[in-house]
Amino acid sequence: MKNYLDQGIVEALVSSGYGDPFSILGMHRGDVDGALLIRTFQPQAQNVYILEYDTGKVIAQMEKVHSAGLFQYEFGDDVKDFFKYRLRIDLWNGGSYDTEDAYRFGPVLGDMDIYFLSEGTHLDEYHRLGAHPITLDGVEGVSFAVWAPNARRVSVVGTFN
Repeated sequence: MKNYLDQGIVEALVSSGYGDPFSILGMHRGDVDGALLIRTFQPQAQNVYILEYDTGKVIAQMEKVHSAGLFQYEFGDDVKDFFKYRLRIDLWNGGSYDTEDAYRFGPVLGDMDIYFLSEGTHLDEYHRLGAHPITLDGVEGVSFAVWAPNARRVSVVGTFN
């Protein structure tokens, strides 16, 4: 693998201090050679696997690139196009579960939302901020967005995590 992250970025991410996790987590093109890669942060995981979306078949086992739970897999030249995938998480306690990668979907706020929120003129913020049921790419879930430009960190905590 050639597309490792700068150690400062990794440390900021694993300590919840990185301001733009969508820029490094999920599926991306590598900075070094444009290779397709997937990164995920799973602190509770012993192993993480990339699954075919429709069949659940294991495509690859991800490499643990930081002991706090940052995993990465870089595809070879034979995989060029972005694709839908899921993750299988093997837990340290012996359990396992399959899940969507939240970073596969991208941010729920667009550039214009951010522009108008920062300007203080967004006329529809109650439809964009907070928790809202949503279906993205056929997957039902809840989007959550908060406008907190001076916050160092925001966490959503519940029985689901």
